[in-house]
Amino acid sequence: MKKSSIMDKLKALKSVFVGAVAALTVSCNDIAEGDRLVYVPPAEVNRAVLVEDFTGQRCPNCPNASVAIEELQKQYGADTIIAVGIYSGTFGHKPNGDPLPLTTTTGDEYYSKWPIECQPAVVFNRKSGVVYDYNGGYSPVVNAMLKEPTPVNLDMTVGFNADSTEMSVDVTALSAETVNCKLQVWVLEDGVIGPQIMPTTGETNMKYVHNHVFRTSVTKETWGDAFNITSGETAKATYKFTPDASWVKKNLSVVAFVYNDNDGVLQAVRRTVTTE
Repeated sequence: MKKSSIMDKLKALKSVFVGAVAALTVSCNDIAEGDRLVYVPPAEVNRAVLVEDFTGQRCPNCPNASVAIEELQKQYGADTIIAVGIYSGTFGHKPNGDPLPLTTTTGDEYYSKWPIECQPAVVFNRKSGVVYDYNGGYSPVVNAMLKEPTPVNLDMTVGFNADSTEMSVDVTALSAETVNCKLQVWVLEDGVIGPQIMPTTGETNMKYVHNHVFRTSVTKETWGDAFNITSGETAKATYKFTPDASWVKKNLSVVAFVYNDNDGVLQAVRRTVTTE
């Protein structure tokens, strides 16, 4: 094919392309202003949301709540939607009142703070009240909270000592304003295999995988230690403790958060445990 023929065809294609773009531009401009699509950028995530999931191994609907929370984590990330499975309450105990394996005395105390009528029961950032609707009820609460500004920048490092027996947690916080609050530090474990009554069938799955299981609080006080942040100054706290021998170290994570009774959780942070 001659060079001139190729150039002629390219010019023709260019004319068609330009004409198509012009036609497209005209047709778009003909759309009524109120009917045009407007790009809305996603809201910047200013904070994490602490999700206290009051659950139990005898609770048949609790796995449904876990799935709903995990969907939020897939959307925003597990370090933004910080889930804590607090095994507690009626369904955290046997009919005779004895606690089931994942239930803790501390978890029961946290459970008693809220007027929980049934399980699963979820509290977001300690300010939402109790939310029971796992079938679409969590997302609106989370979406609204993610848009809320927070004055606190919270960070944390977690690790084991040389012989991997003692864990250390270092928390630092900065704020543009002076904040009076409490700091709580919790240890969680993923991948815990244990019985769970399942939805629909009511059968017990003996190999159910329980994630973000609340294991213990490492702060001195059950409801958190006083942690006041002065504007422009770094606040620090350090904790050391020895995890239970039955916990799988590689599956552990630590959650730290600051809160007060007026504002709920101001900020939260999650870190997996480094064993090296």
